[in-house]
Amino acid sequence: MSLACVLVGCLQCVSNVCQWKYRGPECGYVGNAYFNTNNQPVTTLAQDACGKQLSSCELRFEQQYRTGSVTAGSNILTLTQASSFSAGDPVTGFGLPTGTTVSSVSGALVTLSQNAFASTGLVTTGTIQGNYTQIVVSSAAGITPGMAVVGNYLPANCQVVAVSGTTVTLSSTVDLTQFFSVVGSAGGTVYGASVYFAQGTSLTVGSFIASSLLPLNRYTQIANVRSVTQKGVSGRNTFVTRNTVADLTQNTGINNQTATWTFYVFAGIPSATYTFFATDQSYTFRANANLPFGSFPGVGQYTV
Repeated sequence: MSLACVLVGCLQCVSNVCQWKYRGPECGYVGNAYFNTNNQPVTTLAQDACGKQLSSCELRFEQQYRTGSVTAGSNILTLTQASSFSAGDPVTGFGLPTGTTVSSVSGALVTLSQNAFASTGLVTTGTIQGNYTQIVVSSAAGITPGMAVVGNYLPANCQVVAVSGTTVTLSSTVDLTQFFSVVGSAGGTVYGASVYFAQGTSLTVGSFIASSLLPLNRYTQIANVRSVTQKGVSGRNTFVTRNTVADLTQNTGINNQTATWTFYVFAGIPSATYTFFATDQSYTFRANANLPFGSFPGVGQYTV
């Protein structure tokens, strides 16, 4: 307790100390959250005593913040520390419906007036979809927009933007190239939408193709494979060139440049484990509450 006493004749000035009777008409505290004079939670009214400090008043009346977790469909809020709040105190935070209040408190477990509609953190299996912005999970119960999500194949800082049934839409697009497997490579020269390889090079329609000239994330595929025979003259010599040509699904915009080309197939997207969690796990009790202030702050009542 902080006391500042000044004797002036027979008058004593006391600051920072409440002079009101605890739980009296001026104080007005009628809650069933009990604390001792050291502001520690106690379990019975018989142990309840006000420390007469501003902090004692804040503990009983002012809004309080705690870190905790909830599970969808449950009315239990688990705090990271034992706390004491009164039945009827409003509580807001992630996963809680509007109008939720405290029903009872036991240590760090707060029983709420309503069930949570989302879970602070949960782990579930799922599979990324072909549009690479959605995951179909085994169960979306407890997942809500705004939650962060981490797991295999996902980019950093990924969040949930929508949930429909068991389909979760993500804030970021998954990199498709993670799901490609290499099936071969060969040197070739590109001319716009075609790449010329040595005769007999093994090419498959539908394979993805990439090189230092054309990144894999362009998702260019082989649309057609054909053989080309060309005759030419060099000095007095006539020569014949035979090539296997890959016609591509898009024009590369590159002409007469040679590179090593790698061929890929789509290997499929495996199921994986994903963790969804709330980025803000703080809960506010008695939001917008006002202190009665007692006879502080400042100089208290004068007594003779």
